[in-house]
Amino acid sequence: MMRQVHPEELTVSYFINAQGSELQRSPLGVIRALLNKILSDFPSTLALLTREFEDRNQRSTSGCTWGCKELQETLIRAIQHEDQQPRPVVMFVDALDELGEDDGSDLLEYFRDLMEIAEKQRAQLKICISSRHYPIIGHENISCVYVEEENREDIQCFDAIELSKTY
Repeated sequence: MMRQVHPEELTVSYFINAQGSELQRSPLGVIRALLNKILSDFPSTLALLTREFEDRNQRSTSGCTWGCKELQETLIRAIQHEDQQPRPVVMFVDALDELGEDDGSDLLEYFRDLMEIAEKQRAQLKICISSRHYPIIGHENISCVYVEEENREDIQCFDAIELSKTY
């Protein structure tokens, strides 16, 4: 739907699943998935990453694996995409709390850093993260919307109707 409303924007999303595989519930999985979706729209960054991978793979006897920090740096380069016409990027990350307090806080801090870098580079980046209130993962310096506060009257009305049916 976002593509229909804003076709000029690259919209990517990731839904963290605590019940899923290791990659579905880890910062590494989040970054890998976002990169996978972004790189197809940034071919020069993809070409650079491919060359780096091939070089590292040739130098290694056991194969090449990329760690979370390396992939985070690659995502930063993709967002900067200095050699290309800037294209707005919108990221949605759902259920950050399902990473746990430490990983969730670390990833939130990374996204804050990514936003600061994008702002300095004048790259157009928006990030929307959803999370339950617990565990508290450090949202002090970011804009927040508490859905239950915005829908308090609707929730109370629904509860009253449902409770009147049972009692």
